[in-house]
Amino acid sequence: MQLMRAIVFIEGGAVQEVMSDEGMEILIVDRDTEGVDLSELRKIAGDDAYVYSTRGSSVNKEKIKEIYKELEEQESSLQEENE
Repeated sequence: MQLMRAIVFIEGGAVQEVMSDEGMEILIVDRDTEGVDLSELRKIAGDDAYVYSTRGSSVNKEKIKEIYKELEEQESSLQEENE
């Protein structure tokens, strides 16, 4: 059974994009709350956290497949070099 795949793109410490191979709702929780205004903190699983938002992912099956393939090729190459 193939699991659904999602990729979260982060730049400058902030989530820029969420992409998946199937539509899904994503909740992004950041437990690094230093400097966050107290009014923006929420309790998630008992801890203070900043919740970016609940957002839907953009669906792009081909791009997800391409990125995972690229990563797998790099991982395989690194393993071969380390043997």
